[in-house]
Amino acid sequence: MRRYKYTIILVLTFIAAFAIGRLTIFSNLVETASQTNKVLYTFITGMLYSFSFTAGLAVLMFSKITVGVGQLIFLALLAAFGGLLADLLIFRFIKDVLLHELGHHAQALLEKATKAKVTKILLAIFGAMIVASPFPDEIGLTFMGISKIKFWEFVVLTYTIDVIGSFIIITAVARLV
Repeated sequence: MRRYKYTIILVLTFIAAFAIGRLTIFSNLVETASQTNKVLYTFITGMLYSFSFTAGLAVLMFSKITVGVGQLIFLALLAAFGGLLADLLIFRFIKDVLLHELGHHAQALLEKATKAKVTKILLAIFGAMIVASPFPDEIGLTFMGISKIKFWEFVVLTYTIDVIGSFIIITAVARLV
């Protein structure tokens, strides 16, 4: 049980999001928020989608966005910007806190493993693929942090991935609702 604690928590958050979504109070609150300020609502929903433990809630919140003709791309760009900010927080945490906590031996091992440029590139690509997938962004961002990707490359790559992902989710949810 301890071995899969994060997976169990992730599954439980999706179940909780579903249960919360069935509550009339929450549904009404989200509906009102989405209609009151669609820009801020979409931005915050994009941020929530980047964190594995709030992704289920974010999908539910995306379903409450009414998408008009011509708004889809704008909303995807906006949600992706929220996602980018969340990814930057995670990325900074991984680079500054987590890698520091590993200690000198682990850092030396990472330095040795990522000495080859090919390894750095492959780690960055693998991390980007995980961020683009339904898997938790934290895993992909860890690989990108280990790869020592340049900040501007990280921003461009993550924003592009987030735009594509947000576009797909908003389009899918808009067609279902």
